Amino acid sequence: MLYFLHFLSDGGDIFNLFRYITFRAGGAFFTSLAFGFLFSKPIIDLLKKKQKDGQPIRDDGPENHKTKKAGTPT
Repeated sequence: MLYFLHFLSDGGDIFNLFRYITFRAGGAFFTSLAFGFLFSKPIIDLLKKKQKDGQPIRDDGPENHKTKKAGTPT
């Protein structure tokens, strides 16, 4: 999207910031941070709902693993 605003940088005003890689990198960082804050909780809830009972436990494992480890998300 910044590519479409690049032509405004010739005017010498605030849009000249689009020429600097540090400004673009900072914009990318804060955009990804915002997406992480917005979408991480719903995605984690969706994955927990999909997994339901946690990871399956082998039948040939120790007996206490079946009781203590049941429902542990991995």
